[in-house]
Amino acid sequence: MKKMITLILVFVIAVLSSGCMDSGTMSKYDIYIQLYDNDVEEYNPVINELIEKQENYTAAYEAYINASDKDAKENELDEALDQLITAENNYRSTANNIYRHLNEFESFVISNEDTLERKGVDTVQLKADIQDWKEEIRYNLNQFQLNL
Repeated sequence: MKKMITLILVFVIAVLSSGCMDSGTMSKYDIYIQLYDNDVEEYNPVINELIEKQENYTAAYEAYINASDKDAKENELDEALDQLITAENNYRSTANNIYRHLNEFESFVISNEDTLERKGVDTVQLKADIQDWKEEIRYNLNQFQLNL
């Protein structure tokens, strides 16, 4: 009888503590989702700026190459290059921070996959979305890397 009461007590404690862990896991999940949303809002402007500055630099370079008076176009080319370097540095800094956040979020999802799935989170899709964004960041970091 004493063993039965002990087993029931252990079971009740396990059930109650698993509910607390679920609650703590979901609180952390909500924090990661908020961080993810903030990262999306931060990412879009810097990638758009980088693309714009790349296009501006390409146009300035073509104008410089095709100009009969290279000196007249040199300042425009230098200014476009400076803006491109600034945009690339802003992107790299933002992307590196976001990539770190994505790694942390991915580790959290993997570590808490069962609890998240019990709470209705599609962890397969979530991990795929995280991987897609990480791949996009890696691609862009390589694509826009300035080779000066």
